[in-house]
Amino acid sequence: MMIPLPRQTCNSCRYYRPELELAPIADEGRCHRHPPQIGPRGGEWPEVDASDWCGEWQPQPRPTPPKPEYPQPQIIHEDLLS
Repeated sequence: MMIPLPRQTCNSCRYYRPELELAPIADEGRCHRHPPQIGPRGGEWPEVDASDWCGEWQPQPRPTPPKPEYPQPQIIHEDLLS
């Protein structure tokens, strides 16, 4: 059985950052794969569409599950400590 790969588009890439300023519905964003490029307003990350793709796509890292919290042991008898 083959495991399906995620669609290798900007939207599923670890370097993609949606920009609500560019598009309120988050279809556009910026690529953070390389340093910002000099543009008319100074240094800027390249603008990309969520459906764009390139040859440097990397999967988004999986979130680290929270560590379980164990209850602290309770001291039953104070005289056991000495």
